[in-house]
Amino acid sequence: MIIGLDANIFIYALNAHPDFGADALLLLKMIEKGAVQGVASELTFLEVLAARKLSPADIANAKRLLDLSGVVFLPVNMLVIDEAAQ
Repeated sequence: MIIGLDANIFIYALNAHPDFGADALLLLKMIEKGAVQGVASELTFLEVLAARKLSPADIANAKRLLDLSGVVFLPVNMLVIDEAAQ
């Protein structure tokens, strides 16, 4: 199964959101273990890092989560943008 991810999944996991943090982290662990495949746009990577003012430690944690999650980050180009706009 392939699951498309938006920035909110990573943000909820990083911030331990009281309602969605545990489920977001569980989903990322399932992706990391290969139980499901996760895909996201490279813009998601940027959105996570720009979601709020992050300390250097927060940025390091976010990058580690993004890098280690096993999520495939797909590039965004004009063709993708045109297709998404349809």
